[in-house]
Amino acid sequence: MSLTSFIKTLLKHISQIFNQLPGELKEAAKTAVTVTQAIKCFDDKNPEVADIITTIIPGNADDEIVKWLRLQLPVILSSLRLVSTQKATADTQSVVYSAISTVNQLQGDIKSSFLHNLAVLLAQEAATLRNKEFKWADAVYIVEWYYGQKFKK
Repeated sequence: MSLTSFIKTLLKHISQIFNQLPGELKEAAKTAVTVTQAIKCFDDKNPEVADIITTIIPGNADDEIVKWLRLQLPVILSSLRLVSTQKATADTQSVVYSAISTVNQLQGDIKSSFLHNLAVLLAQEAATLRNKEFKWADAVYIVEWYYGQKFKK
């Protein structure tokens, strides 16, 4: 079996797994990838928006997810040491802006790896909000598959 056919078979199996997931876990993966991609693409050199969090939260996210992200995203970003200790106690806008600036300074595979891990962590947390468990190992595959097969298309 060639590597190409192996990868195609693997993606087919992950697609079948994704289709069988509870809706809450699918939504958790979708939200995590969308927020992480918004963080990646946010222009920290020219932030013209009044509310950074509103800008990076998907417009179709339900109110419970939006409320949770407003409260927890700054905490998660601070916990990941993306914000200096002094700024971690600042207002939400400053914390998120500082974290995004730090992420945008990362390069290549380090940045990609960091964003992937952030998406997995956000997916786990979003699933927990819905009283579902999303194990790290499972979330890694599902988030990666969702990003490559659903989000980028």
